[in-house]
Amino acid sequence: MKISLTGANGFIGRNLLAKLLQANHTVKILSNQSCANRLVKVCKGDFSSNANDIYNFLKDSDVLINCAGEISNIEKMKNTNFIGVKKILNIIKDRNIDIKFLQLSSAGVYQKNYELNNYEYINEKNKNYSNNIYEQSKLQADKEIMAHAKNYIILRPTAIYSKDMPNNSLRNLIKFVEKRYYFYIGDKNSILSYLHVDDLTDTIMNIILNDYFNNQIYNLSNDTKLKETIDRITDIYNTRNITRQVSKGFYKFLIILLPKFLKLPISSSIYNALTSKTIIDSSLAKKNLQFNPTRCLHEHIDELIS
Repeated sequence: MKISLTGANGFIGRNLLAKLLQANHTVKILSNQSCANRLVKVCKGDFSSNANDIYNFLKDSDVLINCAGEISNIEKMKNTNFIGVKKILNIIKDRNIDIKFLQLSSAGVYQKNYELNNYEYINEKNKNYSNNIYEQSKLQADKEIMAHAKNYIILRPTAIYSKDMPNNSLRNLIKFVEKRYYFYIGDKNSILSYLHVDDLTDTIMNIILNDYFNNQIYNLSNDTKLKETIDRITDIYNTRNITRQVSKGFYKFLIILLPKFLKLPISSSIYNALTSKTIIDSSLAKKNLQFNPTRCLHEHIDELIS
């Protein structure tokens, strides 16, 4: 099959590109960087390129996989994550290109309640909302695709991890546990919503193989309980399990009222992540896409320990 891939030099894109080539797909990438693999056709450019360059990247392909995403530069997020997608959709329409669209979005677009005592389940019908610029740009792109793409599928994975992940959130958690600085805030069985990069890219490969482009949105996650991950880290370092625990109310008091006087190891954003009772429901993907994640965070977190 002929594939047009954006974001091929990114964390997820590199992993996916290797699997596409291994499966003997013909791959074109849109990039300003070269590619060492001679089997890959590089179309020089990005989402800001002129329409003819993007058309050449798209034409004659069966599937467009959009793994491109700006995650760090706030000023570039809207242009890359939303305006770029809108531009591609306009070119597809204006040039009458028959191509299937796979959009890599984010489960962060859903509205979450961080003050829950019991678990909540979020599925694809839940309300969309985010005050995060990155998530807002992804949500805008999703809406544009749903409105204008003829044949699409939108994947909303949770945080992606592996030994090559650029984000240091898990490495910092490991460091705090190793040095025994870590303590539980509230419930030890809070939820960590992560998905291994191979489980994500294996799912994308399966979607292409089985033509699962059915104009739907799918959540992808492999949620695990916080205590299982913390216990696994202490096992790796052969130290006793961590039992220290403070109430959510007490810690929230510290981070809100005493930030100038205390250098706390856990910021407000990390506080939300480590006290979350939200479970991202992936049952629809398991039913319709054969989504079957096999790499649980607490079983594979040793990948991040050098």
